[in-house]
Amino acid sequence: MPKAEREGGDPELHELFERFSAQLVSPGGAAALLGLSRKTIYTLGQRKRIRVYHSSEKDRLSETGAKWTYIPVIDLARYADDVGRPFPEWDRKVVAEAESEDGEPGLTRSDDSPTV
Repeated sequence: MPKAEREGGDPELHELFERFSAQLVSPGGAAALLGLSRKTIYTLGQRKRIRVYHSSEKDRLSETGAKWTYIPVIDLARYADDVGRPFPEWDRKVVAEAESEDGEPGLTRSDDSPTV
């Protein structure tokens, strides 16, 4: 069987998924996990309560103007803890395992990530 090679795709998106061990969701997914609206998710990003990553490449048809937008699941779990919202236990376990595998204590809110 031939070896898979990545010849295309968005390198910026690939790096983001590598950085967070693919533990990212779209704004719609984040809204569903927290039981909030997408608008509220974007507002939380603007207020720096959660990190929201956008592509540097623009898409005029997108509501944010970005080709893609993703949010780290760990930020959603931390926000849920901060405000006392329920958060799916399975997602919380997966995020905790991903953090322990890389040997780092976890991501911090002081990250200088691009937000809306």
